[in-house]
Amino acid sequence: MDYTKFLGKKEEAVLAYLGGPFAYGRDRRLRVGEPRPSLGFHRFEIEGRAARAIGPAESPDTGGLPRVRGHHVRGWITCASGASPGRAASPRHGRREGDPAARSRVEIVRLLPDEQPAPFSIVRARRWHSGDLVFESLDFDGEVEEAARLRLEKLEPLGEMKGVPASLRLAYGVALTTAIAARMGVALSVREAAAAGPRVADEGEDAARAFVGALAARRAEDAEQARSRALALDRGAREPVAARRRGAPTLDDAHLRAALALDGVDARLLSSRQLGGGNLEVAWEFMGERFISVIDALTLQVFDSGVCLAGADELVTLDSLPGVIREAIQTDALVITRR
Repeated sequence: MDYTKFLGKKEEAVLAYLGGPFAYGRDRRLRVGEPRPSLGFHRFEIEGRAARAIGPAESPDTGGLPRVRGHHVRGWITCASGASPGRAASPRHGRREGDPAARSRVEIVRLLPDEQPAPFSIVRARRWHSGDLVFESLDFDGEVEEAARLRLEKLEPLGEMKGVPASLRLAYGVALTTAIAARMGVALSVREAAAAGPRVADEGEDAARAFVGALAARRAEDAEQARSRALALDRGAREPVAARRRGAPTLDDAHLRAALALDGVDARLLSSRQLGGGNLEVAWEFMGERFISVIDALTLQVFDSGVCLAGADELVTLDSLPGVIREAIQTDALVITRR
């Protein structure tokens, strides 16, 4: 048999491109060549583990992918904890969504339609091979969803309102908390708001203001600690890096190394920029949330994680930081300090 005919074999497939250097098929991760396409479904020409976008495409048949259903709030959906169906092992990690470490009460939904769903709309999504949720369709709302929208307009709690499922109660609490935070001039993500969601849904504006005020105080305290650490370390005056052995990390390949480090722990690099003094600022995404961190461009040691770590930022590296953030999310302790 002439095996040479299989070398350089090309094929085409329709895949969801959700940002970053990679796209995911059913059984492999593919590096997306430049120029990268816009977010959405595209037809790719695939050669080995490299993919080149040919052009936009309609969504392929996703009927075989696990389906998740929940209530919409600010581009995310809320589900009862542990209610999401398990998914097959993905080419990212082989982790299954049913594992305790992978459960999430709120998840971002990718590729929503241009007409944004109304608050608390019932959304159906499919779990793509990367583990991301991609929009499938809307279900019909019931009277309870419409009643919740009317209460939100008045910033009233749900209280003892009957027939409210746990996913709607959480979505309502997130919506009310973020609305109150906006009035207080405090930026708040869906993930952060979810920590207080059920309580705020029950108790209303006073509970939301107390939560947002405490979170803002923690951010201010962390910012002060960061300033003190920066003055003490005086990183800008570090000695120039000595000549390094062949193949050692360089500033030029820092972006790629950061992308690979994050991809290995189920996160996605969005962008990076050199700050000087050997520092790299990276914008990255994990569990649907966007983070900005400052790291050493050569070692990927974290200087400023972008979240409250009680002054322990430098105890983690870029590839271990997502695990710390996952724990903060699971314990409702996530506080984002850089945006």
